[in-house]
Amino acid sequence: MHQDALLLVKGLTRQYPLPNGRRFLALDDVSLEVQPGETLGIVGESGCGKSTLGRLLMGLDTPTAGTVSFQGSEWVSPTRSVPRKARTAMQMVFQDPFSSLNPRHKVGEIVREPLDIHRVGAKSERQEAVGLLMESVGLSRADATKYPHEFSGGQRQRIAIARALALKPSLLVADEPVSALDVSIQSQILNLLMEIRQRSGMAMVFISHDLSVVRHLCKRVAVMYFGKIVETAPTEQLFASPAHPYTRTLLAALPRRRSRTRGVHEGASAAIAELPDPANPPGGCAFAPRCKHKVAICEAVAPVLGKSSGSDSTSDCMVACHLYPKLA
Repeated sequence: MHQDALLLVKGLTRQYPLPNGRRFLALDDVSLEVQPGETLGIVGESGCGKSTLGRLLMGLDTPTAGTVSFQGSEWVSPTRSVPRKARTAMQMVFQDPFSSLNPRHKVGEIVREPLDIHRVGAKSERQEAVGLLMESVGLSRADATKYPHEFSGGQRQRIAIARALALKPSLLVADEPVSALDVSIQSQILNLLMEIRQRSGMAMVFISHDLSVVRHLCKRVAVMYFGKIVETAPTEQLFASPAHPYTRTLLAALPRRRSRTRGVHEGASAAIAELPDPANPPGGCAFAPRCKHKVAICEAVAPVLGKSSGSDSTSDCMVACHLYPKLA
């Protein structure tokens, strides 16, 4: 990992207590980094820990272990919460635009709220900033006088994005920002996010279960399974030659034309299999029960994310698999 990364996550773990005295392992020893201006995609099936990771990055939840450092300073740890001043540099867009906006406030008040909380500029300057923000996301200044219920889902998500941009963050965490929208609207929001990122130069962590969306938007991808990152790679490399059997399973399940890479289509039926019990995790690789390539060590020892001894030392690909690079 690079110490000069904008966002640096080390050993992030989150467990939740259960009534029977057992522990629910939602996130297990996750480490990653995001460089300034980079867009990192986080993908995986529902229940793999993506949204938990997003909340921990923002300091909306407290980790059981591990740290999150942002702009060179520790941001989150089991004993430390996010300083109020630091929150201006990282913002979040949530999945559901219908519940993330206060229905009792006018849109202008919602977009202006971060500026009011952090006392940015004079009142007249904040009002002008709201108008500019509304226009920057494809809405009019007059829309600031309306209430959220007067807008469609796609328009509400634009409002949420405008609010997130009010403080000019260096990093935006977007948690499934288009999954609650109609397919016809999704591309508009994705294009808006791309335009904003290119215009502002900010970095982005884009969380999604949809690999095709991530391919469209992200430069690099981290694949999660059962609370762990099992593979990271540049986007095109991941799609051209997926290294982890689970990544191959995800790609095989995509509804698309036949790929020139045969290996991508292996094991599509495994994509609908059930996940292991988080309260009773397997002793070895969590994907072993679904993997047709498994060997004895897979069921006994959990693999560690890293470059294989047989892989190219210049490669940006990291894999948690005992069999890599034999499967590549």
